[in-house]
Amino acid sequence: ALLLAATVPVRRSLEYRVELTSDEAAGVRWQSDRFALEAVADRLPVIFQLAPERNIVMPPDMTVRLELDCMDDFGLTRCDLVYRRNDEAAQRERLASWQGNREARVSWPWELGDLGLIPGDRIRYHLELTDNDAVTGPKTAVSPEGEIRLPSFEEMYASLDEDRDRQVESAREALDRQKDVSEDLKQALQEMRQNKNFRWEEQEQVKDQKMQTAISFG
Repeated sequence: ALLLAATVPVRRSLEYRVELTSDEAAGVRWQSDRFALEAVADRLPVIFQLAPERNIVMPPDMTVRLELDCMDDFGLTRCDLVYRRNDEAAQRERLASWQGNREARVSWPWELGDLGLIPGDRIRYHLELTDNDAVTGPKTAVSPEGEIRLPSFEEMYASLDEDRDRQVESAREALDRQKDVSEDLKQALQEMRQNKNFRWEEQEQVKDQKMQTAISFG
């Protein structure tokens, strides 16, 4: 049996049939039934940013992990990260490449420590996902813009002041609790001394409890 094959670009819905002729049998023609082809437009690829949130403060280790879900109805080609520092020119970095995968998960540790950032700097970025449409040309989906912000000196000092205020307030609350416990124990000792049936050993236990409480709050 002879196998015939052909590749035909389809840009719109159509009907077709196959005809066979032979030089040895002039005027003889074989025709197949009619077939219908429905053209489906290639859709834009879809990218979901799972992490991080769109606008974040720079992590202490200067590393932001990008977690992405990518998909396309026919196939994926590449995923790029496009970013810029403040008003500088945009830079591009390839995160992943594929050979026609329809779905893919991308996990990328974006290390920002080598960019020489200083307090107050901002990194704005977006993601570009491109499919493998070889008929009308590759299509690219662009994600919403995100921002990574390094706190300014003023914000850092304000944060330190807030931490100091919280520590002072915690110490004040601990001192107040110590005073309350001390008053309670003092009153208990007075009541015990007025009670003639109260033994000396029990008075000493209360004193020890008072001393341990003072140490614990100290």
